[in-house]
Amino acid sequence: MGLSFKWTGYHPPKVKIWVRIPTALPYHMYKKVKPNDKILDRIKQFPHCDQRVLHAPGECEFCDKHSDWQALRVAWGIAFTNYEPEDKELPCPANYARGDMVNRWHGNVASPHKK
Repeated sequence: MGLSFKWTGYHPPKVKIWVRIPTALPYHMYKKVKPNDKILDRIKQFPHCDQRVLHAPGECEFCDKHSDWQALRVAWGIAFTNYEPEDKELPCPANYARGDMVNRWHGNVASPHKK
């Protein structure tokens, strides 16, 4: 940053302030990384048609096969499908996006364990 003064007769001096601005930003600020498309290859099948649906443990035969996902929902503080969030818990993504309409499609309804 610098200053310069220019005296123009009887008027007070004009002050000019300049700042050096880089002409180009570093390359890493423009770098675009394509998301890894093969990450979904690790998940062979979601428990329901809507991938956001995940029922609480013991409610659904198919969701209970993904107990690690259920444990993550609890750890991350996300409510299960068709449950109201408690305190600082986040709402279920399926209920948040679709409301009560999430249960209209049979593929998203909880399937109780067969006895």
